[in-house]
Amino acid sequence: MPKDFFENDEKQEEVLEIGSYKPAAYAKFAFLNNNQGSVLPTSSLGDVSVQFGGSGSDGALLISSGTTTIDLGGVPVFEKNYTSISITGTGSLAFSNPDANGTIIIIKATSDVTITSTAAIAINASGMGGSGSVSVGTSGRKGRNILLSDPFTNEGYGGAVSGGGAGNSSTIVWSVSAIGGIRRVFCGAGGGGGATGGGSGGSGGNGGEGGGALVIECGGSLTFSAASTISVAGTAGDAGTAAGGAGGGGGGGGGGAGGSAMILYNKLITNSGTITIAGGAGAAAGGGGPSGGGNAGGGGGSGGADTNTGGAGGAGGASPDAGTAGSAGGGTTGGAGGAAGAGSASPNGGGGGGGGGGEGLSAVIKNVFFA
Repeated sequence: MPKDFFENDEKQEEVLEIGSYKPAAYAKFAFLNNNQGSVLPTSSLGDVSVQFGGSGSDGALLISSGTTTIDLGGVPVFEKNYTSISITGTGSLAFSNPDANGTIIIIKATSDVTITSTAAIAINASGMGGSGSVSVGTSGRKGRNILLSDPFTNEGYGGAVSGGGAGNSSTIVWSVSAIGGIRRVFCGAGGGGGATGGGSGGSGGNGGEGGGALVIECGGSLTFSAASTISVAGTAGDAGTAAGGAGGGGGGGGGGAGGSAMILYNKLITNSGTITIAGGAGAAAGGGGPSGGGNAGGGGGSGGADTNTGGAGGAGGASPDAGTAGSAGGGTTGGAGGAAGAGSASPNGGGGGGGGGGEGLSAVIKNVFFA
């Protein structure tokens, strides 16, 4: 192992008795653990400060009304260092401009974190994961993953005329945690786009965005009340459109996968709030056109995947049949599949519904990992 891999070589080489425990600092560089248990160094995720609870260099974050939106600057890893965090009243914290594969958002406070806002979403990192398809019938973007040797979650696939996008497999096989000094979090992957129907068909809908990855470090006491919600949900796909003439209906876009959220605290006052990790819903397809004939509908895009599979997009119908609905994403709160488009008597086929995004993960954990 290179001499400079750890920030403090002597501390990392300290020998502890079996069964004993000592909190450690973060490694100087991010590193990955592959499926065979090998530790692989990488600096691709940027240089993130090592002190638990941060430095406090950004002062206090106080939001009691309205929405404060932080621009993530399109970077893979974004960090803020506050002295304290207070989101109360009807205040809300939101984010914008993530990296195309999603941004891992790390918010630190040297002292207390108080989240008691009654806003619909007190902290909103939904849609901050991998982007959905940017054109019809294409795949979404993979979501960033801090741990695996292949550091991405699986995108939703685009549909084709007649054929829906196949549901992609899950890649995350671990729980959200900070074991071994690694923040084990991931961004949800984006949904695939529905296909344009045959002939002069309706347009397919684009896929939804995956949910972001959110880490909150509380150096003091955490209050997360029952009135408050944090969201790292995936967003819904866009609907396919009906054909205006001689063509099949457009397929619905797949939903983005849910992301992940982890809150680490030194002392707990209340933990009764809600963390939303749902996959985005697949979108409805368009119907077949009223003239001409013999055109199939576009297939729906599939949902993004992460710890759960993305739902398959529904097939476009052969004329004059309706398409088929998209499948739901995996997990208890995986996104619902989109409805199929109707066929027409002309005859033209209806589009297939988009697949739902897979459910993400969350955890609220006492800090026993870092000094």
